Amino acid sequence: MLGVFQTFRHRKLQYIGLGILIVVVLFDLFRFGWKFTPFTPMEYFFPTTNVIRFLQNQPKPFRVMSLDDRILPSNVSAYYGIESIDGYDPIAPRLYEDFLVASERGKADISKPTGFNRIYIAHNIDSPLLPYFNVRYVLSLVDVDRPFLREIMTEGETRVYEYILGLPRVYIADKVVISQAQGNTLSTLVIKNIRLSEEETTEIIKYRPHDIQIKVNVTDQRLLIVLNRYDARWTARIDNQGPTQIFLVNYLFMGLVVPPGTHDVILSYH
Repeated sequence: MLGVFQTFRHRKLQYIGLGILIVVVLFDLFRFGWKFTPFTPMEYFFPTTNVIRFLQNQPKPFRVMSLDDRILPSNVSAYYGIESIDGYDPIAPRLYEDFLVASERGKADISKPTGFNRIYIAHNIDSPLLPYFNVRYVLSLVDVDRPFLREIMTEGETRVYEYILGLPRVYIADKVVISQAQGNTLSTLVIKNIRLSEEETTEIIKYRPHDIQIKVNVTDQRLLIVLNRYDARWTARIDNQGPTQIFLVNYLFMGLVVPPGTHDVILSYH
């Protein structure tokens, strides 16, 4: 009987020790978890401010530019559904990097090194290339005095300016120049340069990341410009007809030829 009692007592101590070990491990894991980022309240990292609400309520599509990285860190604006011209991307397309570095330098210089390393930022408000990014609003922590900026609102230290030089996301080219540069398929395009009339218009009917519908009204054959990055996986149809060729225009963006009349242009990303 003595031997049986000692075995029972040792087994009970083993269970107690195992239970204590499990409790200690669980406590340590939860203590670490409670102090770490995934358990940080969402409103601390993604606050809803008056500036954010203003940008969310403006007619889309458009992009924003931040002159100080502390306002909207890279890719944070995507959480709010706000498009920006900067961001974090370890495999950013070469043409976009070239266009952005030329914009930051303010001249046609894409020599290496570009100064970008996964994080792509834009701060040159005076760049002649900036209008092509479809920037509508500029955010800053200090006053910025430029004739092409109109102050909209201020919240705390954050200023919101309207950038009046920004081109719309879609527009009809009033002049076409054929380029033979490497990688520019526009060299195959034949189109006349005819002055645009007031009746010729474009309107975005639907805009989603992979699906765009545009209503176009033109009096002659025109080149429609879409200021989204050119990618071979984009396809285009006009009035539900067969596929229409998409050209690489303005080094980085998309363009397609539309015939005279009123048409529905559908762009899809596959």
